[in-house]
Amino acid sequence: MINHEKLELVVNAYCDHFDSWWEHEVHKLKALKQFKEHWDLGCEDFVAMYQLSTQYADQLLIADKGFPGGMIVCFAKMAEHTTKQAFFELLDESKDLASRIDAFTNTIRILLNQFAVDNPNWALNIKQSQSISSYLYFAYPERYYVYQKELVAKFASFLDCPLKLADSLKGSDLVSIFEFFDQVKDYIQNHHELLNKGQALFDSHGLKISALNLMAWDLSCFYARSYDQQ
Repeated sequence: MINHEKLELVVNAYCDHFDSWWEHEVHKLKALKQFKEHWDLGCEDFVAMYQLSTQYADQLLIADKGFPGGMIVCFAKMAEHTTKQAFFELLDESKDLASRIDAFTNTIRILLNQFAVDNPNWALNIKQSQSISSYLYFAYPERYYVYQKELVAKFASFLDCPLKLADSLKGSDLVSIFEFFDQVKDYIQNHHELLNKGQALFDSHGLKISALNLMAWDLSCFYARSYDQQ
């Protein structure tokens, strides 16, 4: 269980600095809107669709060694069906989340083994969990969260909630991260000032969905970066 008294301190500070904070975080909303408007696994040109829908997502998807953006595009050019199928499976809400995450990772690893001979700098395990969580959040922003290890680590520690944190997580480990954010989300559902600010922000960017999940994981960003400045 998270420490609610400590969480309340962060929520109150977040509300106090909400407007100034979001002046520098608007890329999150831009990335979400772009993805929601252009992601379509049924399209004929997957590569063009992927590049367009993730056009503004670099700060949430980006990782070293070419994963995910450059690698996904190259994989799709050489094995489009397999690459698309990996995303179909990851985003199939009828199946268990942990198994979907592991299946996506395994498929990307197979493609990497096939095509990395000519690209020796490619690697899968650099921030792959952040990238996977970003895909899930973009597709289902009222259900999932973005996992950024360094930021979540500080936030979870402050809230007295130890978590298994790494760049590369098994599906079950990433599910545990989402469950941590679920606790944060449950708590802030009754914080009307934050909810009103968050929803007004979403509305101003034409996002007609709940802001609650983004507010929950963004608290970890706010706390970690505020802590770094102290």
